[in-house]
Amino acid sequence: MTAIATTQISNSPEDFIKSVQGALRTTSLKVAEAFGKRHTHVLRKIDELDCHKEFTSAHFWADVQTVTLGQGAKRESRVVEMDKDGFMFLVMGFTGHKAAQIKVAYINAFNWMAEKLGRAPTSVEDRKPLNRAVRTLANLRSAQGEAADYAGMWKLVNGYLGVPTIEEASQEQIDRAMMFVQDSIERETHKIIEGDYLARQTLPAPAATVIDYPLAQQWDKWKEHQLVGMDAAYHSDLRRLLAQLNEAARTGATIQVASIANAQEEFKALIHLCELRGIKGRHLSEKLAHIQNVLSAR
Repeated sequence: MTAIATTQISNSPEDFIKSVQGALRTTSLKVAEAFGKRHTHVLRKIDELDCHKEFTSAHFWADVQTVTLGQGAKRESRVVEMDKDGFMFLVMGFTGHKAAQIKVAYINAFNWMAEKLGRAPTSVEDRKPLNRAVRTLANLRSAQGEAADYAGMWKLVNGYLGVPTIEEASQEQIDRAMMFVQDSIERETHKIIEGDYLARQTLPAPAATVIDYPLAQQWDKWKEHQLVGMDAAYHSDLRRLLAQLNEAARTGATIQVASIANAQEEFKALIHLCELRGIKGRHLSEKLAHIQNVLSAR
């Protein structure tokens, strides 16, 4: 097969490049036509590309289409669509002076179509997702029952894009506006979740949680397995007290300690056990001093 003239690609880029939901693609059929190769040869080259599957899935898309053969005959054939990156990776292996000219013409066609797509006005249908997002943002910003300022939201978006009205925005600008509005929606949602819009002064103060260990056990009655090891998780009042205090510090909950006599006695026994074992490490001393401060402050 004979390669087509590069002027044919330059004069009719729309014949080789198409827009699919705002993304520019060509096909294995068009590549075969441009370079004068059999379509099966181009498909084989695509199948033999030495690249990661992630790259292939991101830049190549296979489909089955009805293709025209010679003398009006037709049949089903696999056709692969590809974007500009996929095209460039594929044709790197096409060598020769003529192939180089076709590559340049093809890349120029991609660039020309991208520029045209950027200039093309959008339709009402194109702007529907953005319109829904802007309405959502306006509703989120209408705090405490205030009316949603839809006009103000559109003024904000138009100012961000630098266009008088959204009807004059290109598809590329619509995509940018969509990202801007979605980021704003996420920020407003976080504000609501964190309570920025709640009248906190009207909320009743949460009731304090009372923690109590009234049945004190003398320190010399504690057994070693109750102070250290896995059994301590079940027997230790000290561990439970510290866990409750840490959780209250994390959540901001109000707590009231009625009595911690049991935990204090356990602490004495723990220190005694450390002395018996000769444990005097600096880190241990720091931890024991911290626990002592907690207990003496309650």
